[in-house]
Amino acid sequence: MGWVANPAVTADKFEGEIVLIHVQSGLYFSLRGAAVSLWEALATPVEQSALLALFGTLSENALKRVEEVLALFEAKGLVLESSGPFSVPAGVSFELPVVESYDDLADLITLDPIHDVSAEGWPNVVERSAPT
Repeated sequence: MGWVANPAVTADKFEGEIVLIHVQSGLYFSLRGAAVSLWEALATPVEQSALLALFGTLSENALKRVEEVLALFEAKGLVLESSGPFSVPAGVSFELPVVESYDDLADLITLDPIHDVSAEGWPNVVERSAPT
């Protein structure tokens, strides 16, 4: 199985940190350490085994942390399954991965300024009804 970065996710790098925004869910993420290298490797389709080998031989604890980050990427819709062709990312040094997730701006990020603004105009938003 392989993955590739979801095109619905925007990413910007700032001094070693990557900030991701999933524009459909409104979630945004801060990636540091090995999580940055994992995300950068996902720019093109890559097999899961190549992602796990990206850092060479890891301790059991470090490998578990990498697997947790990849599972989070998948669970949050940051990556999509891919059938290839797969690339093989160059190896990099390992630093514990850090991923922080935020949802405090989700309503603003997912706001459709054409359809969700009331007749009074911006910043007045039409109240959304809860799904039933």
